[in-house]
Amino acid sequence: MILATIMAERLRLRSTDSLRRAMGGKSSAPVVSSESGEGNLSDQTASGKTTLDIAITGLTGAGKSSLVNALRGLSDFDEEAAKTDVIEGTTEPMNYPHPTIPDVTIWDLPGIGTPNFKAEEYLERINYSQYDFFIIVASNRFTVCDIQLSHAIQKMKKRFCYVQSKMDVSIKNEKLKPYFSEKATLQKVKKYCLDNLVEAGISSPQIFLVSSWFRNKYDFPVLQRTLENEIKALRRHLLRPADT
Repeated sequence: MILATIMAERLRLRSTDSLRRAMGGKSSAPVVSSESGEGNLSDQTASGKTTLDIAITGLTGAGKSSLVNALRGLSDFDEEAAKTDVIEGTTEPMNYPHPTIPDVTIWDLPGIGTPNFKAEEYLERINYSQYDFFIIVASNRFTVCDIQLSHAIQKMKKRFCYVQSKMDVSIKNEKLKPYFSEKATLQKVKKYCLDNLVEAGISSPQIFLVSSWFRNKYDFPVLQRTLENEIKALRRHLLRPADT
């Protein structure tokens, strides 16, 4: 449960070759090269790309595929929806068109930290460097894998936001407690995420609490607007006009 006692663990991650060599994969999208540092659009130059690639990443079972569907205005049961399952459902990167922006592709990435995608191999196997913006999805406690993904993105000087999903389930569980307050619960969860990201060295993180089933509640509308603004900024900095 999200509001369980926060384990006082200090996370120290080594910079591995996989964090520096995340390249070679299935997508033909050109790679924007970068060095270590925090995400800053001024550090990124026009790459010759004609499309933007948005990656949905995080632990398996966190609700990544459901979030992909929600961002596309679909339910998990629609014909064109990303596949969801109670077990590991996404076993390779899957791409889906943005519903309203034709030059944007949303990628549903496999979950990190499974037998099929071990944490130490994950970044290289899914070609992490090809993506332009990242949404890290979690649905429970903050993990070492969340830190690993955040640091990898920062090293590429790219931007990301952190999404705590399944908030409808969390709120439902918290309602069983005496003196429940939804507002206080949401504030506590967001502070928990913020404290862990800042402690891990992530400055000014963007954090959103969402439920893919209730797109008008929590931070989902704000997440949508933020993503649209990030796409506009990325388009100005990275894309060249398509050949006519």
